[in-house]
Amino acid sequence: MTVLCLVAYALVAAGCRTAAPDRAGPSASGDLAVPEATTPVPVHEEPRHRLAYESALVRVLDVRVGPGETTLYHVHADHMFSVVIAAARTWEQFQSRPASPPSADLSAGQVLDNSAATLPYTHRVGNVDTVGFHYVVGVLRAPSGIVAPALAATTGLTLERETQGGKVYRARLAPGEATPAHRHAQPGMTVQVGIGSLRLDGTAPEAARPDPGTGAWWWRAAGTQHVIRNTGATVVEVVEIDWQ
Repeated sequence: MTVLCLVAYALVAAGCRTAAPDRAGPSASGDLAVPEATTPVPVHEEPRHRLAYESALVRVLDVRVGPGETTLYHVHADHMFSVVIAAARTWEQFQSRPASPPSADLSAGQVLDNSAATLPYTHRVGNVDTVGFHYVVGVLRAPSGIVAPALAATTGLTLERETQGGKVYRARLAPGEATPAHRHAQPGMTVQVGIGSLRLDGTAPEAARPDPGTGAWWWRAAGTQHVIRNTGATVVEVVEIDWQ
């Protein structure tokens, strides 16, 4: 799925510099315009992939591409997980190859990963929709080195899948509902999908988005024990990802 690569496919060899934004690409019909020459940039330097947090294990990126916008070419050298916060129709172009036709919409809450991709790869992405798209991305800079079994269903989390690099869990909490207290042996991310109000009680996260609501995220250290509580008036969907 071409949009899989969409959100942070970039880390580049040392010495590359940011080029001017490139808007050449296919129209909504899929016709490819003549691309402009660009130099790939590291994902965390690509203007629409905002670096929100960085440690030895992870880079958290807040990715927003508006209607009609195109990212710079960027190189992906690491595995990553991307949580779709808002979706849009997009095209993708690997360097020196034709662009793909525009994709169908994804759904908010989907989790994409590039575990099946051959790394590194270079591409750019364009938004042909009338709305912007928004992803929260965790780039796995290094494995955690912690081996742990999957969390049990009694935690209130459902294991969605396990891939190279991590495990993806999901929960839907009704107003006033909370997960049972549970411990994450491995470090990882908690991401809120959609409107609402969440509170994490327990071990304080290492980093978090300062404002709550749609797209809120928390980076937690190994050994975190917490309760995820819906303190709002609407159902809230939560994604938790553990780093292998």
